[in-house]
Amino acid sequence: MKQDTEVRIQESGVRIKRQQSSILNSEFWILYSTPRGFSLIELIVVMAIIGIIAALVPPLMTNSLVNLKMKTTVKEIAASLRLARNRAISTKTPHLFFLDIDRRRYWLSENPQLQEPSFLENEGKMIGVNLIKTIDSEFEIEGFKNKRDSDDVVKEGIVSIKFYPQGNSSGGVIILKLKNGDRIFNVDADIFTGRVKVM
Repeated sequence: MKQDTEVRIQESGVRIKRQQSSILNSEFWILYSTPRGFSLIELIVVMAIIGIIAALVPPLMTNSLVNLKMKTTVKEIAASLRLARNRAISTKTPHLFFLDIDRRRYWLSENPQLQEPSFLENEGKMIGVNLIKTIDSEFEIEGFKNKRDSDDVVKEGIVSIKFYPQGNSSGGVIILKLKNGDRIFNVDADIFTGRVKVM
């Protein structure tokens, strides 16, 4: 097969390539552009898009991290309640979950008398306390309800949920929310079964 090729460059910078095939005895032209750089307007548009994305991404990431932290905090409280229930069943001794709403702390204990804030000042000498944790200041403890359907909400002081060897509990709902958000989480310990749910 024999081909003749002729290339012309027009004043506009567009190259025109002529190819002729001896087999088909035909002639055709191929147009293609020479490589060129980006114009100033194109660069400005790209930089503007990058700027918009850079401005939007950090707030979205911050909100996602705060929501993740909130879910982690709620899960830790639920896990602590489940731990108290499991220990009550395994040791055949009632266990209590205490929540200090004012100090934003919670802990587990077998001793129902360990509910005074004074003992928290010296954590190294605490006796009968299995766990103590602090809730992050980014979250608000909206209150505590003794019963799921109750309208009475305790908003201060120390509250407790007692778990019995049979697996049931005294019942209670811990209400948490983000300080700068509307999302509310309820950690519920069922009075009959003692099972803990996050709602």
